Amino acid sequence: MIGQNDTPNLDIDAAVGVVTSSEFRASVESVVNRLKETQQPMLVTVGGRSGFIALSPELYEKVKEYVRKQSRNQALRLEGNGS
Repeated sequence: MIGQNDTPNLDIDAAVGVVTSSEFRASVESVVNRLKETQQPMLVTVGGRSGFIALSPELYEKVKEYVRKQSRNQALRLEGNGS
């Protein structure tokens, strides 16, 4: 669980956080280990363009919790304003 002010780090390190789809397919286990170790997202390119972002399960859960808290806080603010 993350604290109220803890924003998950979703920055992608261009030096190590970008792989091609071919590299991803050839070394999935290595990529998964790197995701778990760094707790940072990884950009997988397809045809030289952004394809998708891969996250470790732990980072994904942190992001979900952060979004839930932000949504809850927004709802409370709206209730407080009579909206």
